[in-house]
Amino acid sequence: NVLWLLPFGSALARRFGSLRFFVFMAVTAAAGAFAHLLTHSHDVAPMIGASASVSGAMAAAIRFAFVRGSFLSLRRGDADAAAKVPAQPLLRALRDPRVLAFLGIWFGINIIFGIGSIAIGNEGASVAWQAHIGGFFAGLLLFSLFDPVPRVPEARA
Repeated sequence: NVLWLLPFGSALARRFGSLRFFVFMAVTAAAGAFAHLLTHSHDVAPMIGASASVSGAMAAAIRFAFVRGSFLSLRRGDADAAAKVPAQPLLRALRDPRVLAFLGIWFGINIIFGIGSIAIGNEGASVAWQAHIGGFFAGLLLFSLFDPVPRVPEARA
């Protein structure tokens, strides 16, 4: 979680500021917990971790990560300036091949965890992949509610 939070969470925290970032992480954690609860309503085992929030941060960051001048655009520059690059509207982001590749890899990894039921340790604890997906969707869909950076209006043809 920390390895994924470092690049994506840092960029998001710079963009949102500390209070928005904290609330965003709490909301994506709750969304992940809710997704896990929906699929495990009768489980008595506790679910712990920050995976849903980290997944939400990753999803939110891809809304602006690949935009020219941002932190994954392969253009070096100031991190604060990169965090202020206007984000793509959701539908445009979902047409970007780099975003689609990221989504494919991210969901592929989570499907492998889900189908394979990969256990961690000897106690049989498994990865709460449903929480990952719940947090991810919340981050992707709720990003605009938290984003303080104004969008550039789309040019009309």
